[in-house]
Amino acid sequence: MGKLLLIMLIVVTSGASIVLPWLGVIAYYFLALFDPRAIWPWIFEMIRVSFWVATSMYIGFLLKLFKNNLDYSFIKTKINFYVITLWSFLLLSYFLGAYQSKNNLSQFDPNELIIKASKIYLCYFIAILLIDDLKKLKYIYLIYFVTTFYYILWANTQYFNSNWEQFNFGRLMGPRTQGSLYGDENGFAMLFVTGLPFVIYGAIMIKNKMLRLMLFCLVPLGIHAIFLTGSRGGLIGIFVVFVILAIQSGKKSIAIALLSIILIFYIWQGGAVMKDRSSSITSYDQEESAESRLIAWRAGYNMAIDSPIAGVGIGCFTTAFPFYTNYERPIIAHNTFVQYTAESGIGAGLCYIMICYYFIKNSLNVTNWCKNQTRNDDVVFIQYMNNACFCSFCGLLVCSLFLVLCFFEIYFYLLIIINSLNVICNNSNTNNQQHQLI
Repeated sequence: MGKLLLIMLIVVTSGASIVLPWLGVIAYYFLALFDPRAIWPWIFEMIRVSFWVATSMYIGFLLKLFKNNLDYSFIKTKINFYVITLWSFLLLSYFLGAYQSKNNLSQFDPNELIIKASKIYLCYFIAILLIDDLKKLKYIYLIYFVTTFYYILWANTQYFNSNWEQFNFGRLMGPRTQGSLYGDENGFAMLFVTGLPFVIYGAIMIKNKMLRLMLFCLVPLGIHAIFLTGSRGGLIGIFVVFVILAIQSGKKSIAIALLSIILIFYIWQGGAVMKDRSSSITSYDQEESAESRLIAWRAGYNMAIDSPIAGVGIGCFTTAFPFYTNYERPIIAHNTFVQYTAESGIGAGLCYIMICYYFIKNSLNVTNWCKNQTRNDDVVFIQYMNNACFCSFCGLLVCSLFLVLCFFEIYFYLLIIINSLNVICNNSNTNNQQHQLI
């Protein structure tokens, strides 16, 4: 019955995506972020849902492209220039990387990685051109709001139902399927770090007081879910998120309340695993995993110096690693910037930095635009969506210092939002100026 219903949904969604390709974008990112196949694998097995949704989205996009019915101002932005350039460096590293000829020694298949990367970037640029108004952005917002809402409940259910099989040495793992975003503890923590701002601002935007209160009650459970993962990066990330939320609130009472929530839950429900691991954040010389990170970063630096243009090759960090250190086993960079720079060259690392810079710059532009507008429902939505996106991105950046997030769909999802918001605000300013001239 479940598979039959799924097939019907695929047929309806695919048909709708050809007529309205932006619905295909919504469906694609819902599948990527919510990852229903990880929750109900017995229903999704042997059914290539993402393939059919993406294919129908491509067809719908091409039809819209041939009709010349696209607003290209959404892709002609500085942030997208660096995204395209970064993609080019990834392709260059695949063909000319110094260690590509030895990729059989790597635990990551460069062929699979470049295909995965190209799909992610292609869908990103299609989404950039199709998500071009506030109505579509509201659906985009809803995707991550629903995703975070569900997984907060799922994570706490595992704990309160004593499902210890879901825990790895006391650390909660996400639903485990091949290729899942949330398969390991750190990836699962990232979901809550980046998703909680969407829940908080979603609650603020809801006018029903009872429903708003219920959603705010999810916040402590979301923090608890991060503690359950035992992720130190998640702990630092959520602290940064709440500091930014406190600053955005502009009220000392709210700031104190937000920061107190983390402290109280850390003391009360942090758990021995999180406390033991968080105590080692500063004492890095006594912690093997921290020491291995420093070794990986030094190796990555040397790889970039030796191969500054094309890097060692996409997916080849672990292949090249033994040639740059005597460490006992190959490891990944444990840092997104280092991974980009070592595998795909210095240019790739610089592109990543510039993307982050323009993300923050665009977010500040949207904030300034909102301050200069007459307050209405659309302006409020833009303001709160921008705030949620900025908090989420800052939490992601902090976690990227300890994790490799080169192909993390949430990163591209946030880029779509901030790019669209910035262009919509800029276009609004241009239209107002034209009206004044007339």
